Amino acid sequence: MAPESPARDDARESAFRDRGAVSGAARRARRARRAGWIALCAIAAVAPYLSSLDDALVWDDRFAIGPGLDVDGVRGLARLWVQPFEPLFATRGDGASYYRPVVTTTLALDRALFGDATAGFHATNLAWHAASAIALFALALALLAPGAARRDGPREEWRAALAAVLFALHPAHAEPVCLIMGRSDPVASVFLFAAIALALRGAAIAPAALVLAGAFAKEVALLGAPVVALAAWLRTDTDTGMGSDSGSAR
Repeated sequence: MAPESPARDDARESAFRDRGAVSGAARRARRARRAGWIALCAIAAVAPYLSSLDDALVWDDRFAIGPGLDVDGVRGLARLWVQPFEPLFATRGDGASYYRPVVTTTLALDRALFGDATAGFHATNLAWHAASAIALFALALALLAPGAARRDGPREEWRAALAAVLFALHPAHAEPVCLIMGRSDPVASVFLFAAIALALRGAAIAPAALVLAGAFAKEVALLGAPVVALAAWLRTDTDTGMGSDSGSAR
């Protein structure tokens, strides 16, 4: 068998380089496009509520945002994980008994960073609402293009972004975003949406941990556990179906 000529080797190497350059350009374009959609989701979530940065403490905020959130080192932070909300609402006296240490921890961090400046607390609420819209974008994208292959292109991306933007703009979010103590809803939704999205992508342990974190933000997140299990089953079923189809094609 005659050896291949140097010209043929050069042509093959050139083809490989060209293919790699095209693939790299496509990946960069995809990342830029994805970043644009994520930015759109964040803007849609934050823009309608920018005026909340000037809001004072109202309703439950007046009872909860104060010295009760002050922590002194690791021991003080651990205290937030062993006691329910009652101490925060002690002056209200209605016996509220929630256990939401994730939310309490975020409030304590805000207290440490911003003190009595309520704008900082409201800014954190906006950030969590934006994060929930972005997490829903990831979830919708995983639903539209399930499996580890991630066959998600521009069509799937704009559909997922549309769902996330509509979610971000829904007026039902006004109270959870504008009321500081209402952040339990967006915090729980971030963890729950991320759990479902990762389950659809094939992750095993992370979704369960995220559901638990969501439940520590708001108890209703536990209802997402069956949804995460269903998402994992759909992922397995999709992968099995793809494998069967490819086998029959051969």
